[in-house]
Amino acid sequence: VGGCPNVTVKHPFNIVEYMGTWYQKETYGTELFQGTGKCVTAMYSLNPDTGVVDVFNSQEPVSSSSTARSINGTAVLEDSNKMEGKLLVTFPIPIIQRITSKYWVLDTDYSNWAVVWSCFSVGTLAHSESAWILVRHRDGAKEYNDNTDLEIDSVLKREGIPRSRFKKTDQENCLVQ
Repeated sequence: VGGCPNVTVKHPFNIVEYMGTWYQKETYGTELFQGTGKCVTAMYSLNPDTGVVDVFNSQEPVSSSSTARSINGTAVLEDSNKMEGKLLVTFPIPIIQRITSKYWVLDTDYSNWAVVWSCFSVGTLAHSESAWILVRHRDGAKEYNDNTDLEIDSVLKREGIPRSRFKKTDQENCLVQ
């Protein structure tokens, strides 16, 4: 009920350090756009001349009856002078041409984990939130540990986002390693 809540984003945010490959560990509120897939990956690369981030998201099918999906998009900092983790990401969408949404990095250590949040308001009456927990290592490598979970939980608690909302993303037996 109501508009999007106020959240705190990473500040200062180093967009260069954030670039590279991220694997979706957990998510909520993304079913409408993302559907159900496994091995969800996001790759970000910054064009230093324009400041535009090239975005490539991909996922593998969960069964033989579904297909792999990928989408290319772009992202830009909302305000490049503020050095905040507030980006706007744009994807081409059939029929409606393209959609631009918030991609706000609530926090990250750049090398292991990131918590990303998005929200859009439906007037002043309602809003819809989505969030992602991203990690740098698909296989839950030693870099991801209990301490990492504590850091992520701390960010979610700070923003009033229950971890129970999140659904784990299957990152096992992926075709692309």
